[in-house]
This record gives sequence, C-alpha cells and structure tokens, in this order.
Amino acid sequence: MLRIMTLIIMTLFALACNAEVLNSVSIRADDGYPLCVYSIAPTKNKIKGVVLTLGGSGSSSRGRVLQQYSFLLEDGLVITSFEKRGVTSDSVNQKLFAKYDEKNVRIYDSLQVMKWITQTFPKLPVVLVGESEGGEVAAEVTRHSQAVTRLILLASGSGMSQLDEFKTFIAQKGEYLGIKSLTELENMATEIKNSPVAEKQWQGHSFKRWNSYIFINPLNTLLKLNIPILALHGRLDENAPFASAQALKDAFVRMGKTNLATIYFDFGDHSFNNVKTGQSYIPEAIAKIRTWLNE
Repeated sequence: MLRIMTLIIMTLFALACNAEVLNSVSIRADDGYPLCVYSIAPTKNKIKGVVLTLGGSGSSSRGRVLQQYSFLLEDGLVITSFEKRGVTSDSVNQKLFAKYDEKNVRIYDSLQVMKWITQTFPKLPVVLVGESEGGEVAAEVTRHSQAVTRLILLASGSGMSQLDEFKTFIAQKGEYLGIKSLTELENMATEIKNSPVAEKQWQGHSFKRWNSYIFINPLNTLLKLNIPILALHGRLDENAPFASAQALKDAFVRMGKTNLATIYFDFGDHSFNNVKTGQSYIPEAIAKIRTWLNE
C-alpha cells in the first residue's frame, strides 16, 4: 500500500460549494514546464489569507479535490493547489508523470506556485497544507519560503524517514508493501540507492522517485521551523505509522520547541475514518483546524 492521502471532506460540510468558482491559471516552472494552478476564492467574505494544499503520492487531479477544503472559505481564505506534472483534470500521462515523479521537482514547482501566490495576493498570510507524503514536500517548501505563516500536516507522520516507517510496520505486522523481513527491506533500499533510475519500479513508482524520499527524515527540517505547525494523525494509520507522528512530537518536546500542536484520533486510519465504527473524524478535524487557524 502506498502512502496516498485521500482527504475525504464530505460535501455535507462544504460551505456553499455550489456558489464558489474553481479558477485555473497556467504558470511556468523554472524549466519552462506549464503548471496548472487552481484556486477558489471567497465570495461572501473579505480575503484574509491563502491556503496552498499539496497532495500525497498519487496522481489524482487536484482540481477534483480542491472543493473539499471549501470549509476554509468562510474564514476568508483563498484555497489553491496545482497539478503534478503529467496530470490534467481528466487524465494522467503516465510516462510524463513517472519522468517527473520525485521530491525535488515537487519542491521546486511548489516554490514557483508560492511566488505566484505572493504576487497575486501580496502581503497576505499563507497556510501550507501537506497531505501524507505531501507533508515532506511542505516542510521543505516552508523552509525555503518566508511567505508561509502556518503549516498543517495531515497524516504525514514526519518523525521518521519513510524507510524507518516501513521498518516499523514490518516489525509490527511481519510484512509490508510485499516485503516480508527487515533484511529484504534493507536489500531493496540498497538496490534503490545504488540504482536510482526511472526504468526500475517498485510499488508503482520508480527507483528514482523512491530514492528522493525514503532516506530523508523530514523531522530535521521541521525542527528548524519556528512558525505554528499543526499535525493531525490517526493512531491506526496503516500508511504512515503513528510511531512516526509520536516521534515528531517527542522531538519537539526534547528540543523545548512549543510551536507544534498535535491532534490524534484514537481509531483513525490514513483518511481519518474510525476503523471500528466506519464513521469519519473529518467533521471533528475541520472544527479543530478552524479553531487553530483563528488562534
């Protein structure tokens, strides 16, 4: 199972979605690649800030999920996101997607979108949201952009490298991502490190892409940040272990840093569903995110 965060915010809790307009604009990345940027602006409230959302490891169109953040419009926030390379609103060019599917490309493209945001909405605070693996990207973007004033991590773990997260699951379950032992995992990691090429694949992604993620612990970057950070995580998450989220909190406590707030859901999975009842924690998450943003 890949660390794919599908944030399902039910239409019931979207505020006046049918009255909002999804806008799109094309901007150029540093290498000239056209990036499709989406935005939804409040129509009933004065604009007070901007939210940039970064998805997980999948290739779903961000235009299709952006309205799921419509609850933020009532707080006067413009909601934005952008497509990964190779992804459009109605299709995915798998060859192009695989070519650019690596962490540094996502960081550089996100920073270019941040420039567009600061030019389009000058002097407004920017909240960066990282979903699952997008949290790792968001941490680096925040480190390189002074425009980010708050950071939200949704089911991102962020206290361990992905390799250590995989080790945690194997120790707990005996098998994870088709790997049945720590030795087998170490062998796979060595092969990825020694041959980080696009032609070799594991679990639907190239070795090149895996090499850009699994050996780096985002905790080291997050500890350097002094802006408010909110991390939400389910204790029964089977994509990013809760131990990783706990390691993030423990590290901040050890360092005497007080800018991290955490919200944990006792029976929550990777999409913030209660695995025992089938009910969603999303309404509770929405309420707590809004409270935190207005503190």
